[in-house]
Parts: sequence; structure tokens; C-alpha cells
Amino acid sequence: MAPVFKVCSRVHRPRAGVVAPAPALPLEATGGFDDLRSGAIRFDVFGVKILASDLSDIIRSKEAADRPQDRQDVIVLREILRRRETGE
Repeated sequence: MAPVFKVCSRVHRPRAGVVAPAPALPLEATGGFDDLRSGAIRFDVFGVKILASDLSDIIRSKEAADRPQDRQDVIVLREILRRRETGE
């Protein structure tokens, strides 16, 4: 059975061999890889260095995509950002 990941309130089950291309976002959504990389947060995970987009950049790209699930995610992500900024 495929691993199950819970993200926000949805459950995702990866399926082997199924890769859906990401929808193209308007250029103003992000300036591309270099734009996102400049604000990325760096992590060391089990000895592997990775970059993750900053929460505000994720919100910006989800707002630009404007899909129903992105609109729901933006509500949750903005609340996380607010709590982070207020120390809740």
C-alpha cells in the first residue's frame, strides 16, 4: 500500500507511475526558480540539504493559481503565518 500523507485537511496517496504536470502560473505569481530560491528556507534532513519555499511565497503562488483547493489552503496558510508572527 502507498504511504499516506495528511496535508491540511486532505489525505494524499501517491500512486506509482502517475505524474501530473503542474499547471502553469502567470509570470507575476513568482519570478520563477530564482525568485523562490532567494527567499527559500534551508533545512538539513538526515544529512541532505534541501530548500523549501517560504510560507509567504507558497501563499503567493497559491493565490495566483486560484484553484478551489488553493483558496482553501490560503486560508489555513495565512492563519499559520499570522500565528507565527504573533507568537501564538
